Amino acid sequence: MIPTIAIRGQGVRTLPFSLGDGQKRNKGKIHYLSLDVERIVSELADLLGVATATRLGVPQRFLAIRLLEEDEESSKLCEKSTLAS
Repeated sequence: MIPTIAIRGQGVRTLPFSLGDGQKRNKGKIHYLSLDVERIVSELADLLGVATATRLGVPQRFLAIRLLEEDEESSKLCEKSTLAS
């Protein structure tokens, strides 16, 4: 946690350096789902491929889950990505 008071300029100079530290930490915790759902997520992630997920800047598994949840934003991003390639 970086204490900052923007109006006074306190802590603002150290903020950009601290934001970079977050990239060095663990990426996150994977929450595993039931075996049948994991199988579907895995199949969809394989179909999407690494290239699509990399182009969109998200992990394959995350993108697969978002699409299975019928997330509109993820669907639109995939459609744009497919049209662009």
